[in-house]
Amino acid sequence: MLKRRSFTILQMIASAIFSIFVIKTGLLPVKYIILLILILIALVFLLTAMMKPNKRKKREGRHARKVRQKKNGPRQAIGRLLSLALSIVLVAACFYVKKGSQTLATLTSTENTIITRYCVYTLKNKGYDSISDLSNKTIANAGSFDEDDFNTANQALKKKISYTAKAYTSYRQMVDDLYSGRVAGILMNSYYITLMQKYHSSWDNDVSTLWYKDMHETASATSLAKDFTKDTFTIYLSGVDSRSTVTKTSRSDSNIILTVNPSKHQILMTSIPRDYYVNFAMATGAKDKLTHAALFGTINSLKTIENFMNIDIDFYCRVNFQALVKIVDAVDGIKVYSDKAFIPWTNKKVRIKKGWQTMDGETALAFARERHAYSQGDRHRAANQQAVLKALFNKLESSKILTNYSKIMDSITGLFQTDISTSQLTDLINEQLSSGASWDIQSSVLKGNSEKRLGGLLLPHTAIYYMIPDQNSISKNAQYIKNMLAGEKITVDSDSTLASETNNN
Repeated sequence: MLKRRSFTILQMIASAIFSIFVIKTGLLPVKYIILLILILIALVFLLTAMMKPNKRKKREGRHARKVRQKKNGPRQAIGRLLSLALSIVLVAACFYVKKGSQTLATLTSTENTIITRYCVYTLKNKGYDSISDLSNKTIANAGSFDEDDFNTANQALKKKISYTAKAYTSYRQMVDDLYSGRVAGILMNSYYITLMQKYHSSWDNDVSTLWYKDMHETASATSLAKDFTKDTFTIYLSGVDSRSTVTKTSRSDSNIILTVNPSKHQILMTSIPRDYYVNFAMATGAKDKLTHAALFGTINSLKTIENFMNIDIDFYCRVNFQALVKIVDAVDGIKVYSDKAFIPWTNKKVRIKKGWQTMDGETALAFARERHAYSQGDRHRAANQQAVLKALFNKLESSKILTNYSKIMDSITGLFQTDISTSQLTDLINEQLSSGASWDIQSSVLKGNSEKRLGGLLLPHTAIYYMIPDQNSISKNAQYIKNMLAGEKITVDSDSTLASETNNN
């Protein structure tokens, strides 16, 4: 049988390894680390004392010795068992801590590089096997929609082959001419594939890629230098409707600007309706719903918002629907207020009642996606999304961020992308755990008027509903953000909060 000293040494080693793993993550503030180490040291002394037999008395008889041994036996056995069990738990916990650290590393990037890929596409049945087969042929493009990147790709392609370029102002006409044989290929941003698939559902099976050029854009040094413990910063939160991986190109159905002032512990959530009719940043002169901007990349959505609101956004976070479901379930549900009872149109199995209720992930998602039940449709959906986020923030302020750490890390793996660095994210978590402060969360929703019209980029000849932006609302909400960035603590007026329809205080 192992000696008492062996169990003590094993426990000390396991405690030391676990402490090192926790320190390396940088998530826990110093006071918690000190407390953790003190607890582990105390457990070493306590269990060592349990394993230690009572001292033998000088004139101990046989009967007294048997009584002492009988008392020592169970206590020592329990001490050994507890010491071994604790050592195993600590070693296992190291893997969970490491997993969480690795998860943060995978969803953040210290390089913060955005990659734009331009490709030459051609029909498979034309028999072109390499880019050289398109020499001296006509290649279509729509370079006027994102001129800078197109020019870079165009110059790189010209170094490979000589060809005749044919510019288009209509994507529909361009792809139709490819299929009819009027052009041999298309030089195009890979983000536009989603648009091509709308025009020709068999695009993926019909077309091959003969050549590509990657262009890299690095986030500004200003964003990277942001100190999340004291500097006010902005994040574009894009909720995409992808049911698979977050990297899949898809629409952005939730568009929220988070303005965070860590010094004053205030967060402003500014929601922009998905149907807002806006000019796309990376497609000069093209207008469509904001939700469709994400089909050309998250950065297109971000820059589009920057342009029409005249603000700067420091970072982006891209989350798909399943992430919300998993995060809410990971914190054992959230408490949300609904101003009316309804059955969500996206999930008929869910029942939303009027008043406060605890929602699981599926219920929270259905609530956040609902618009048909409300007179203000898209604006109220945005308000519901904010209510869910606020409830989630409140839950994460509590000890749930520690007690459900592993489940939270599991919930965001593969479903969450951001250009925030690992150190910035861990600094924010560390500061929250250290201060334990409550946050003042303000919320607003941009206003507009619903209108059915022609002329959108994706469906130019089909009349669909758009929300025409209210410029006064844009200006007012942009000023809220600018005031916070200037260090002010702001209060959003009731006209921007849908106060008449919601109650999430």
